Amino acid sequence: MKNFSNYLLSLNRYSKRAIVVITDISLCILCTWLAFTLRLEHFVLFKNFNFSPAVISIFLVIPIFWIFGLYRTIFRYTSISIFFTILASIFVYGLLYFLVIGIYAILGVPRSIGIIQPMLLFLPLLD
Repeated sequence: MKNFSNYLLSLNRYSKRAIVVITDISLCILCTWLAFTLRLEHFVLFKNFNFSPAVISIFLVIPIFWIFGLYRTIFRYTSISIFFTILASIFVYGLLYFLVIGIYAILGVPRSIGIIQPMLLFLPLLD
């Protein structure tokens, strides 16, 4: 495990940034699926999962995080300023995500997904 962490630390900036973006994309999909599971109160299989909200999430979150500078610095230690940056970016993302989900009323997607998913996405970003 020590060798793997040393390997990750030795990667160049662009490789680290790519890993973080891929992780954020994965979190968007996972949190959208989890939001559906919580909202519908039953386990939703991926083969029955509507990926439209997850795709919308990805297309919103990556540019917003980029604008807020979360991809500019790959940080090893967090501080209170990073917490507020993540909080502000999730707030803006959540507002836009809720508006998109609410305005376009995607078939089979409850509007509450627009509230639940950003809250779920905020939690793993703190770690």
